[in-house]
Amino acid sequence: MRTMIVLSISIFSGLIYCAVYAEDSYRSKKADDYFNALKNTCEDKAQLGYATDYREAFFDILKKKPLSHQNFKKLNMILDRAKCDPTQVELYKKQTLKDFLPVIQTELDNIKTDIEEFQKQNLNIGTHLKMYLDLKKEYQVPPSDYDKVVTELKKTPSTNPNRKESCSDVMNLKSPLDASAPKNQDSIGWCYAYTASDLIANATGVNPSSVYMAKLMNSKFNNNRSSFSKLLFKDSTEGGFINLAIDEAINKGICTENDLPSTDYSFLKINPKEVSKDSFVNLKKVIDRLIKIKEMVTDKNLKSKKEVEQLLCDQKMTEPLSELFPNITLQKISQIILDFKTNELFSMLVDTECPIHKDTSLPAYQIKMTHFFDEQKTQLSTIDKQLNEGNIVGIHYKADFLFDYHKTGWLPNHASSIVGRRFNQETQSCEYLLRNSWGKSCSPYSSYYECKDGHVWIAEQFFQYSDTIKQVIYLEEKNPVWVIKINPDVFKGL
Repeated sequence: MRTMIVLSISIFSGLIYCAVYAEDSYRSKKADDYFNALKNTCEDKAQLGYATDYREAFFDILKKKPLSHQNFKKLNMILDRAKCDPTQVELYKKQTLKDFLPVIQTELDNIKTDIEEFQKQNLNIGTHLKMYLDLKKEYQVPPSDYDKVVTELKKTPSTNPNRKESCSDVMNLKSPLDASAPKNQDSIGWCYAYTASDLIANATGVNPSSVYMAKLMNSKFNNNRSSFSKLLFKDSTEGGFINLAIDEAINKGICTENDLPSTDYSFLKINPKEVSKDSFVNLKKVIDRLIKIKEMVTDKNLKSKKEVEQLLCDQKMTEPLSELFPNITLQKISQIILDFKTNELFSMLVDTECPIHKDTSLPAYQIKMTHFFDEQKTQLSTIDKQLNEGNIVGIHYKADFLFDYHKTGWLPNHASSIVGRRFNQETQSCEYLLRNSWGKSCSPYSSYYECKDGHVWIAEQFFQYSDTIKQVIYLEEKNPVWVIKINPDVFKGL
């Protein structure tokens, strides 16, 4: 029986591999056809680079599963960049639309299925109806019988006609966050730290360094782990919780973003064509390289700062370290590498670089939160209450939700802030403004959400459907303690 199971799995895996390979072969040929036709229309060799970019981008798009109208828009954007004969480009666009029509039709069928599913769960369908009608119009999809159903449903998309009254428009971003785009955590698992920074900045007016907030959490985790947890996890510089990071900041003070910046490092801005295996394409790679250098120092039994300095130069670490820690000399960094353990390096460098500011009003606040895995109704109700009171909140949730609201899961793996709310008249939906930590880009998000400069409007029915929010965290001012001073002389003679 055991042998039969293994054999079945092997055959099944082979079928998947063959199907994927055949599909990719077809798509690759399709991309080549477009590329070769486009290349022939370019005016000179200098423009062939644009045609090459087009071919690569198109092939990349064709590999995506499932395809969507977003892929089509990206494809047309690349076509416009190609700088070839405009008349011919328009012909390619029409041909591309023809090729994409089956994809659009599949997308419309999926929307129809979702409308029926949302109706069963008594959820608002306004956003789906808008998406359906917009796709039909933009891509000139022939009429169908279901169009009449959608037109009729659009008259009453919401199952809660009173929601408009309780979904007042609020925008609670305060200085210094009101004028800033979201920071970019840049491929390192510090989303909780960036969210904790947002909550503190909005409450106190002092913008904490997100790198420092991560350092607080990392130190707490690595210094207070049980023997059992050490069996499960290696020394970590990633992962954490919003509330624990804020709690550490309340107890130990904060370092400001001006003292220790945590986004937009210049050493990460590399021409994609110049990227090599040694390039620092994200902050995590810098930290990983630092850990590797510590291991090399130990393995080679290096003892002098000069030897470590040379190693840092050989590993091309001088530029990123000087930008990350501008107030620490290379000699001092080398000494820290010699003196401290691997899991202490990051914390020691941050502490050496950054003066702590304890003169904030943060100790006047207390951390409040919902229970993990409270019902989505409770989580959203808490968010509404805090928004109504002029507050912002942090949430622990499933990151896949940002790409596709169908992807659910019980274990959260991301954190963001919710900073505003509005009522969308067209879709009759209550929407929340999510401030993420992936910078200004809007490319990662589902087409059902409206994104601008890294802030994303998401209708509440998608949170309700996916059950994605697992916890809400916010800061609340402590009740004031009144101290009455009494002159002891009044008791004399009693």
